[in-house]
Amino acid sequence: MTIRRMGHNSCTICGGRLQRIHRTFRERLSSMAKLRCSECARITSVPRRFTFLFGKESRCLSCGTYSVQRLVRRDHVDRLSTHPFSIISYLKGGRVHWCPFCRLQFYDRRPPLPKAAAIRRTAEEI
Repeated sequence: MTIRRMGHNSCTICGGRLQRIHRTFRERLSSMAKLRCSECARITSVPRRFTFLFGKESRCLSCGTYSVQRLVRRDHVDRLSTHPFSIISYLKGGRVHWCPFCRLQFYDRRPPLPKAAAIRRTAEEI
């Protein structure tokens, strides 16, 4: 996945161009890329996709958005995730959640964020 596809091609502070820089072995385990701004020299890192599984709030397993909804029961029209995290959550008594963007259903024990907070948190990541 390129940096341009991840949406991290300009600095969030000054708008300068971001360039990839060397990562240590430890940084390679936790991040996909380490970037330095050519204008202000600010360094940022792009976390790996699996890190959102360890958060306090529920996120979509496919697209990573916070805008998920808890369902009363499974809807057989939309697809159900076969991700190992979803299966383990189901076995531990997790409830079914639904992502309106990719229409994926998955099981999770964590609560979803309220709608306003989810929109704000997703906007901060962009």
